[in-house]
Amino acid sequence: MVDQVVKSIDRLIGLSDTAPIIITIDHFRYTDFHGLPKDLEQRIVALEEYTINLFNTYMTNPRIHIIPGMKQWHIGGSVIKAMNLIEKHYPSVQYLYYLQHDFFFARDIDHTALINMFREYPKVNWVRF
Repeated sequence: MVDQVVKSIDRLIGLSDTAPIIITIDHFRYTDFHGLPKDLEQRIVALEEYTINLFNTYMTNPRIHIIPGMKQWHIGGSVIKAMNLIEKHYPSVQYLYYLQHDFFFARDIDHTALINMFREYPKVNWVRF
């Protein structure tokens, strides 16, 4: 499903084809590695396999960056991690699209028109799809 989300980014008409794509992976909530219930151990193993598959799928694409989580930080923590990477390595990036693994663009979106709208109406600082 992540691949479908990544491919849907092409529906952002006017977005630079060099714009970075950052995939963050949040971890499960747990406090101690010792004595974990069997089902949680299996979920952690599955998450590790999922992370490795993402790296193997996207490693050759210099546009895509994967930030795995070592503990659960929820959406806010994932956004902060992405923003830190953008601030340090892509300081010219001005706007952020935040997508989840199961939400993708189903139709074309005029990225250029959105940017123009933000510039024309500075009080508007986000759009929800």
